[in-house]
Amino acid sequence: MKTFIDKLEKIEYLLMVVGIVITVVILFAQVILRYVFNASLPWIEEAGRYLFIYFTWIGTSLAASSGDHIRVEILQNKFPGAKKYLEILCHVVCGGMAVFMLVYGIKLINVMRMNVAVSPTMKIPMWICYFVIPIAGALMIIKYIYLIILTAQGKTVEKKASEEVKL
Repeated sequence: MKTFIDKLEKIEYLLMVVGIVITVVILFAQVILRYVFNASLPWIEEAGRYLFIYFTWIGTSLAASSGDHIRVEILQNKFPGAKKYLEILCHVVCGGMAVFMLVYGIKLINVMRMNVAVSPTMKIPMWICYFVIPIAGALMIIKYIYLIILTAQGKTVEKKASEEVKL
C-alpha cells in the first residue's frame, strides 16, 4: 500500500507543479498584455482562478498524508498514554469530513450539470470547476485509511512538506 500512496503523491505533486507553473505563466502573460500592450484576454484571470482552486484542493490530500492539516493537540499532550487512540480518532474524524466532501461534492456536481451553469468568460460548464471537490475527498479518504492503518500498527508518518511548529 505504501508504494501505491507514494505513486499517488508523485502524481499529486506533478499536478500541483504543472498547475502552479501554468497559473504563473498565464497570469504573467496577462500582466504583460495589460500593462505593455494595453490589452487583455478576459479568460486568463478566470483560468488562473480555477487552476488555483484545483491545485489547492489537490494540496489538501498531500497535507493529509504528511500530517500537515491544522489541528489542536491539547488532548494528545494531556493524555500521552492515549496518543495512539486519539490519533486514530483524529484520522477517523478527518476521514469523515473527506467522505462528506466526496458525497456532497458529487451531489453538487449533479445539480450543476442539471442547471447547465457555465463560467462567465470561458463558457465551460461549472460542474468541471467543482469536479475537484469529490476528487480531493476521494484522495483524502485513501490517505486517511492509510494513516489509520499505520497508526494502528504503531508506525508514524514522517513530515514531508513542512516542519512541526511548537508554541
